Amino acid sequence: MRDLLGTTDINLAYASSRTWSASARPTARWFGRKIGLTSPAVQRQLGVDQPDFGVLFADMDVSGRTEVPSGRLLQPKIEAEIAFVLAEDLADGEFDDARVRGAVDHALAALEIVDSRIANWDITITDTVADNASSGLFVLADRQLTLSEFEPRETTMRLYADDELVSEGLVFLDEVDVVRYVGRTPAEPA
Repeated sequence: MRDLLGTTDINLAYASSRTWSASARPTARWFGRKIGLTSPAVQRQLGVDQPDFGVLFADMDVSGRTEVPSGRLLQPKIEAEIAFVLAEDLADGEFDDARVRGAVDHALAALEIVDSRIANWDITITDTVADNASSGLFVLADRQLTLSEFEPRETTMRLYADDELVSEGLVFLDEVDVVRYVGRTPAEPA
């Protein structure tokens, strides 16, 4: 893919992702969007100064299952995330803090199971964008919190495996910035 897209044309990579999704998943129901590359360290690694985004399809939701269908994945990695559920679409108008915060109905803890079709995760920005922002599967928690109940920017995400802490980190972007960024991106599925 990199030979066709190069390593810098992000718009071409998004177009490639949309074309692939339309041909490979023509009947898949669009569930929502995901944002990636929110970590400044990962952005520096890929030579970008902004997050990327992809589409979450309904069949990627493995919440409530006792096992993750690992046969659907090539080289999965797991990340703890915060998922924001909007009460209203942000399609037009100003994206000021009050409007963006007001559009968020609630948030939930989530696990994103990222995956890559690029061998050994040797990715550039165009690779991950063309690969639907390395989307694989996701799990949503049951507990819903409103933004009046917690501050995402002050949240530390902790990931445990068999009661052992395996990963810990701060949320990198404020929820207003995340929702604003995704709201300003094209509304069509990637």
